[in-house]
Amino acid sequence: MLGKLMSLDLKSYRAQLKLVTPIYFLLIASAFVLKSLRIPLLGDFAHGLGFLATLLLIPAALAMGLIHYYRHFYTNQGYLTHTLPVTPQARYHAKLYSGFILFAVATVYALIGGFVLLLANGVADPIGSLYVRETLYDIANWPKVLSMHPVVGWLLLFLTWLLIYLYAYAAYSVSISVGMGKRLSRFALGGPVLAYIGYYVVNQVVGLAAFLFVPLSLRISLVSNQLVFRFVTTMPYEQLKTLSVFEDSHTVEDAITQVGGYFDFGFGLVIFLLLMMVASYFITNYQLKRINLR
Repeated sequence: MLGKLMSLDLKSYRAQLKLVTPIYFLLIASAFVLKSLRIPLLGDFAHGLGFLATLLLIPAALAMGLIHYYRHFYTNQGYLTHTLPVTPQARYHAKLYSGFILFAVATVYALIGGFVLLLANGVADPIGSLYVRETLYDIANWPKVLSMHPVVGWLLLFLTWLLIYLYAYAAYSVSISVGMGKRLSRFALGGPVLAYIGYYVVNQVVGLAAFLFVPLSLRISLVSNQLVFRFVTTMPYEQLKTLSVFEDSHTVEDAITQVGGYFDFGFGLVIFLLLMMVASYFITNYQLKRINLR
């Protein structure tokens, strides 16, 4: 049944992508042609527009997931969803997995679009092929810049990408479900807005405290002009009191050198965000069980 629920969600997403996909790639193709031909003003404008559209792809995918979640749970479209013989957890998981597929598709679109825009810049440049090769080389070898093993670097990047989706889904699902619950539903769409404001305030206040005062940090050290990463059981608060030295720093290396050769990133923030996602899961499922179809 989970697969059937996901297929219904994906059918809705496909209908939207049928409109968005040709428009986006037509825009990217136009940017490539106009930029490559070095048409004054128009080429730069089309390239900038394509770049902006590429930046907005992933946020747009998350927004589509948010709207879909709200419509299928809390509008007339949701009546059929709630009468299906499945548990609230199954409905929640279906939205989670189908939304992730949309998120992945948007990421692939963004990567393709970014590559095409890079090629357009390369073709427009007198030494275009060299520019493209150097840029792709820098992208492929970015972990080396941070003195990280390539596998570790790309794995961390993948986990960051995954956490962006999971955190966004947790935030909007709990905000909508709590906001449309018994206490806040009288405010209509204002309910989810109020719930999100509360979620945001808790996130900022407690997250900042966790960042500063939890005795677990990722220490970033500068050793022989290379960045080295390791975990330490210290609070970053004391060191962060000297942040004023960053005003005269022009690079990350300069800033790290001026604060003693290392910088402690409060890992308590990461732990707190993970706990917020777990709490969101249980709160949202609890709210879904209490939906009154009348």
